[in-house]
Amino acid sequence: KCLEQKTELEVEQRIRAEGNDYVWHLVRAVPVKNARDEVIQWIGSCTNIHQQKMGEVKAKESQRSLQRSKEELEAILRGLGVIDEK
Repeated sequence: KCLEQKTELEVEQRIRAEGNDYVWHLVRAVPVKNARDEVIQWIGSCTNIHQQKMGEVKAKESQRSLQRSKEELEAILRGLGVIDEK
């Protein structure tokens, strides 16, 4: 699509590495145009963002775990009459 529209591309993509493991990368491509707005070349990059993505996954898992613990604690406290029912 970016080739047809001659626009920038930015996508997070898993790419297979050695050992058949998949590693997250940020893939970017930018068209370089001449004075007539014609694409004369593309400049691209592929940046390894695997550690960042794994950190985001862990953070989301921690948030879900904390939310479940909070809900369980509130249920126990409501059952004991320590806090009012909602």
